[in-house]
Amino acid sequence: FGVAEAGVERRLAAILAADVVGFSKLMGQDEAGTLVTLKNLRSQIIDPKIAEHRGRIFKTTGDGLLVEFPSVVNAVVCAVEIQKGMARRNAESPEVQALLLRVGVNLGDVIIDGDDVFGDGVNVAARLEGIATPGGVAVSGMVRDNVGNRLDVEFQDLGDRALKNIETPVRVYAVSTQSGPMVSPVVTKPSKSKPSIAVLPFKNMSGDTEQDYFADGVSEDLITELSRFRDLLVIARNSVFAYKGKSIQTAAVRNELGVDFIVEGSVRRSGDRVRVNAQLVNTSMGSQVWADRYDRTVSDVFALQDEIVRSIAATALGRLHQDFANQVAVRKNAEIGSYELVLKARKAMEAYDADIAEPLLREAIVRDPGNAQAYAHLSHIYWLRSTNTQDLKRLKGDIEVAIELGRKAISIDETDSLCHAHLGHAYLFNFQHNRAEFHCRKAVELNPADVIALHFYAGMLTYSGRPAEALAVVEEAEKLDPFPTDILLENRFIILFHLNRFEESASVIQRKKQPFWWDHAYLAACYAHLGQSECAERERAAVLRLHPQISIARFMLSEPLALDVDQDRLKSGLVRAGFPV
Repeated sequence: FGVAEAGVERRLAAILAADVVGFSKLMGQDEAGTLVTLKNLRSQIIDPKIAEHRGRIFKTTGDGLLVEFPSVVNAVVCAVEIQKGMARRNAESPEVQALLLRVGVNLGDVIIDGDDVFGDGVNVAARLEGIATPGGVAVSGMVRDNVGNRLDVEFQDLGDRALKNIETPVRVYAVSTQSGPMVSPVVTKPSKSKPSIAVLPFKNMSGDTEQDYFADGVSEDLITELSRFRDLLVIARNSVFAYKGKSIQTAAVRNELGVDFIVEGSVRRSGDRVRVNAQLVNTSMGSQVWADRYDRTVSDVFALQDEIVRSIAATALGRLHQDFANQVAVRKNAEIGSYELVLKARKAMEAYDADIAEPLLREAIVRDPGNAQAYAHLSHIYWLRSTNTQDLKRLKGDIEVAIELGRKAISIDETDSLCHAHLGHAYLFNFQHNRAEFHCRKAVELNPADVIALHFYAGMLTYSGRPAEALAVVEEAEKLDPFPTDILLENRFIILFHLNRFEESASVIQRKKQPFWWDHAYLAACYAHLGQSECAERERAAVLRLHPQISIARFMLSEPLALDVDQDRLKSGLVRAGFPV
């Protein structure tokens, strides 16, 4: 969901930059030998590792190269494995000229123009490569934060560094490249402050061992996608792949890995068809929380794999949160941790009950001042309050507080998609559409399987005058999670309204489990545009019972429509429905 214009696209990407140490000097000493050695290293170590971890080389400079990766974990693993391979080769072949690489890895905004990639995300990676030690890997703070504890490597904090031609200092970490497993085979049972999950290796049911790669790819990518959700603890690949080919008992997995949930499944490929079965199991009760089947035609096998993985990740996470929330709901607040308080607050916010949610979130922050999502949800509460007040000064104040809380969430964890989504939403309702687009787009780039991030991105598109694009995003969110919440339904009916599809919009509004006052206002406008005056009057009366002083002018302050034509569509519907101007 990058912003494309004339073949140019912006997105968040993991970039690896590598360069040979002292290349000019080596060429001066032995030009032919250096070139042969470099060519062999590329073909035997560097290029195979890049391909293995799904990297794409987009630029070479003779002695260096730049590579884009689909995941920051892939980029770091690739960097470390290349350096390990180089070290082994230099140790085992002393008679061959030794070459050393410096490698830098960054996660940042880049610009895609055809096959080329450029921008600050690339520039920082190149500068990090320049300060890396020979044979070493240097990464940015953004990379360190995103990797978390998913890899068994050591990060040495080198502090903030001023990098050439980079405006602000960058936090730099050196990555250990000592020999040893990239992902720890020793399982540390996760803390119970967050729900924990293990993705067990999917079984290849095709009867063809050559299809193992597809089953393993689904499992590995699912681990990566679930790891994007910052409120979930995900067991690393090596730990779960120890179970491959074994008969698995849920109780044994719970005891050995200490997880609340497991995802397991199977892959069957026949001809040009692939069927993937997946299920989510609560390990404490041994019960199935959710299961589904995905039947697809194979055209682009990697695109198919990505589609299935994102759908499983989004759907399984939604069911997991619901199941975990049900367990938390019956426990007293004094017995639960910061994350669980946030989970309780989220349940209250689904019913638009800020009075219950706010104290839970404030207590969550007291117990853990580093809980970024608590600040993000508190930001959303202030937005919700702004929609309910008739005091215009308070409305403005609430939105400003929502923005400050969103900024605080980002300052704690700038890689959390939910934090960017809430901050973007707050900016949108302050009529700052450009800032809203930046953060809503970044939320989706950070986690394309986050249905809430997709929802806020769609809302931003609608209010920015792009409802057709917004509808495509909502349809993507509904494919990822086929159990649409009131939030997604609300997005859909507003989009349909601004596409002049009033009858469909009215139908969607009425599917909401808990309609809010503005739902009745939109429904009144729909009926007015359809010429159904009695129905419009009924809905107008429902709004005025809740907000007797509401006017069209006040309502429009909570509808940040950027285009006059969209404002006129809503205003004219409200006028025909009989609302006071």
